Formats: sequence, structure tokens, C-alpha cells
Amino acid sequence: MVRERGYSMAWWAVILATVFVPLLALSIDITRLLYVRVRVQAASDAACEAAANTADIPAWREAGIRRIDPGKAVANAAYAFYRTVAEAGIVRYSPTLSRLEIAGDTARCRAEAIVQSFILPIPLRAWAESEAQMRYR
Repeated sequence: MVRERGYSMAWWAVILATVFVPLLALSIDITRLLYVRVRVQAASDAACEAAANTADIPAWREAGIRRIDPGKAVANAAYAFYRTVAEAGIVRYSPTLSRLEIAGDTARCRAEAIVQSFILPIPLRAWAESEAQMRYR
């Protein structure tokens, strides 16, 4: 009679290597993607708020028009966005402020990020959109 005492240990090793390890790597990728999504949303919100809080002072003084100064808004939005995602190199994602639209006293932003996956051969994408309106005091 042949003893098969260690036979099940080999099967468990095969199951762990083919099922559980890829699932663990995939769960790490999903967790990173959700983290990046939250960071990109926060950065998009910060960029839109910074753009919306940039008043066109000459237009206000001359005609009483309340609107956003487009030149300063772009610079302020970019500064706020990239300061918010300063840890991108540590977490290994590539954020971009892909769109900033200014219409009167409203700013709309769209931000995107590419996250390199541990297990999948394709990069993962996270995006967020925000809208902010100029506050009057």
C-alpha cells in the first residue's frame, strides 16, 4: 500500500499559485485605483475652486461684471491641482488636469490619471469631474 500523506500539500501549492496570488495582486490594483480616484477627485475639486476664486478685477471695476479671469484661473488651477497630487510619484500614477472650462462665473474641470497595474498588461485609468462657481462676498 502506497502512502499519499503529502499529496494534498502539492495541490494546495498549485491552487495558491494559480488562483490566490493573482487575486491578491488584482485586489491591490483595485485598491490603488480607488485611492487614485479619490486623490484625482480631490485635486479636480481644488483646481476648480482655485479657478473659480480668481476674479477679473478690471471687469468688475469698469463694468460691474462678475466673471473669472481666464489667464489667472488657469495658473491657479494648475498650481492647486499639482500641489494636491504631489504624492503621485510615490504611489506611481500619472495625473493630468485635462480640461478647464470657464464660462462667466463658473469653472468646470476634468482630471485623469493613469495607474500602472501589477498584474494586468494594460494601464488603469481614473478620472473625475468638478464644477465650482465664483463666490460673491
